[in-house]
Amino acid sequence: MLNKIFILVFITAVAVSAGRYVNNKNIRQYFMPLEKYPELVVRDNLSGRDADLSPASRVWLHQVNTPKRLRAYFDRYGGFELDVFYNAERGTFVVHRNNPNGEVTLDMMFGEMPDVGKKFFWLDFKNLGFDNKDDALKELIAVVGRNIMRKSHIIIESSNPQYLDDFAQTGFLTSYYFPSLYRVKKKDVYATLAAAAEQYKNSSVDFVSGDVRSFNYLDYYFPEAVKLYWNLGKNMEKVVPFLLKQPKTGALLVHDRKFPR
Repeated sequence: MLNKIFILVFITAVAVSAGRYVNNKNIRQYFMPLEKYPELVVRDNLSGRDADLSPASRVWLHQVNTPKRLRAYFDRYGGFELDVFYNAERGTFVVHRNNPNGEVTLDMMFGEMPDVGKKFFWLDFKNLGFDNKDDALKELIAVVGRNIMRKSHIIIESSNPQYLDDFAQTGFLTSYYFPSLYRVKKKDVYATLAAAAEQYKNSSVDFVSGDVRSFNYLDYYFPEAVKLYWNLGKNMEKVVPFLLKQPKTGALLVHDRKFPR
């Protein structure tokens, strides 16, 4: 009798354990397995301020690079991500995924809707560097003024956070673009993480942003930083609720294929 009770209890425990494991796996399978190097954990940087997003929704739309796409989804999302290049020859920001000479400008995008100042915009600044940071900042300030927008509603994202300090000092929100580790060879992971930790630590950015597959790394190596996530494509109905429950999640970018990006 005791043996039967023991077996029953054992089977029940295994079933519960398996259930928890499967439930956990349903989420964790979307994230890269974590490699821990405690000496690289960074708990603070030079920011000294608490950035506040507080939009109606923290779920924003990814790759909104055409006026048509912005119009179509303007009332459905609290924020939008745009890919931008600063075109020094034209003295303006071009909105395009990979073409710095495209026709659509940031002025055109922001001028598309009359109440654009109510929304949040995440600008993935593709070519920010030492040579263009000053002119780019002046133009961005001018664009915001022409379109009656709030600097505190605009996030400037770059993989070169050392050039974002002046943007932050003038009132824009800033984010460090964390490397896409799934593209990094295993032998280079430590060096990549060490460089990322050093860049963040010596910057004044408000956020760390990265591919959702890097969740474990962002969560472990930047425990106090507010995170911005992108690449929420397939199975986002499972991942989004999980991320929104995390205390350090700022905003999430999701895909919607109905209209051109």
